[in-house]
Amino acid sequence: AIDTALLVLFVGFTHKLKNKSSPPPQDEKDIMDKLPFATLADLLLPSNECALEECAEYLQKGVDEPQELDYACLYQSKKKYKVALEVWRDLYEGARIEEGEDGVQPAIELLEKLNVTSDLDPPNLLWEHASWILKAKPREGMRIFTSTERKPPLDSNEVLAFLRNFKTTKGTDVDLVGIFLEHISSNTDNQRYHDMYAHRLHSHYLSVVESKAPVMVIQNARIKLRKYLQTGSSFDMQRMLELISKSSLYDEMIVLYSRLGLHRSVLQTYVYELRDYNAAEKYCIDKGVVRRTAENEGMPTRAELLNVLLRVYLKYGEDRPADNHSRVGFHHLLAHCTEYLDPVETLKLLPDDMPLDEITPYLETVMRTSVSSKRNKQIVSKLVRAERFQTQVQLLEVKRKSFTIDTKTECAVCRKKIGDSYFSAHPPDDCLFPGRMLPGSSRKWTIVHKGCSRKYAKLRGTGRGVGDVLHVR
Repeated sequence: AIDTALLVLFVGFTHKLKNKSSPPPQDEKDIMDKLPFATLADLLLPSNECALEECAEYLQKGVDEPQELDYACLYQSKKKYKVALEVWRDLYEGARIEEGEDGVQPAIELLEKLNVTSDLDPPNLLWEHASWILKAKPREGMRIFTSTERKPPLDSNEVLAFLRNFKTTKGTDVDLVGIFLEHISSNTDNQRYHDMYAHRLHSHYLSVVESKAPVMVIQNARIKLRKYLQTGSSFDMQRMLELISKSSLYDEMIVLYSRLGLHRSVLQTYVYELRDYNAAEKYCIDKGVVRRTAENEGMPTRAELLNVLLRVYLKYGEDRPADNHSRVGFHHLLAHCTEYLDPVETLKLLPDDMPLDEITPYLETVMRTSVSSKRNKQIVSKLVRAERFQTQVQLLEVKRKSFTIDTKTECAVCRKKIGDSYFSAHPPDDCLFPGRMLPGSSRKWTIVHKGCSRKYAKLRGTGRGVGDVLHVR
């Protein structure tokens, strides 16, 4: 009874406020502000204690205009889904009218959550109402089938059969089957669905081309196809390659050739079909490694791929009629990729009857590069030798300050054994520059206790600075 009273109060007041041109009286405004909900849906959903028949009649006849959305929401809250869906459909078709409302969005929000077998009576309500929803808003309506909120999900084969038989509004470029297959392929590793999605992307692209759709639609369809071919991992690439080859989609063929490791086919496509030698060279440099290591074992090197491209150019006259394009590509390769090519392997590939003037620029470049490389290596070698010499000098400097001490060594002043005490090492008295003593010199350092160090210096009268004496623990 309380919920019924609240419903009547809320609908009555909101209807009054809607039709008044002047602000409402303060007492009415205070009443509305004290209500524990902002919309009628907040009161009704997910459940309520409203009297169904009484409230339904009030929503239809209690105010000047029927409150159709609230009427459907009331039946939804009582799990009378059939009535609610029929009201929303009538709003879409115009049999019922409420300003600014077509009933599509609430119908989608309901159907994307309900369990077909337990919540809907009869179960075919979903399929019945999905038809008009998809005609009204095809892309948004697909949420009914792709929602992850429904447990358990709909049977994929049943959905596919429904979507294939559904006829979209003429002029609509939304691929409903493709949307559903994309959803399935992103949530399963089943190769069957991945193959179906890849084939669907291909057929959808061909269909929009055939129907002469807007350029943007065609471009988007092809971009989506190419992106899936680049990133998809569970579809049969070989079968897809055979299918695409019939459509002359060369960029997509290159993607699949590359993923299958058919680098020669990639380069043949660039040279024979696209006639783009710059792209062919870039492919070799991007896909090839500089040198093979344990980490990239199995990957081709840049030199290997460029040699394959060179063979493609040299056999152009055998595979295809020779023309000026192949000669331009051949000379461009020799001129711009010298640093990557192995000169010995390259010369082996060149035919014996090739005119010398055609490869003279390449040979000159190779010679210059070879001489420059040799000189650079000589410079590096000399720098390394100089560094090695400096290191040896530093080592000798350290050795010059070395001395030997053992358990029998006595202090030169007090004649007591040094043992494990602190001690000082004085350089020979006749050595003016201790740091320049020659290795192996017969002159010896004098070992004294640290406490005897100053006394020894006074006795000798050397006047050496503290920096010339080694104090060791």
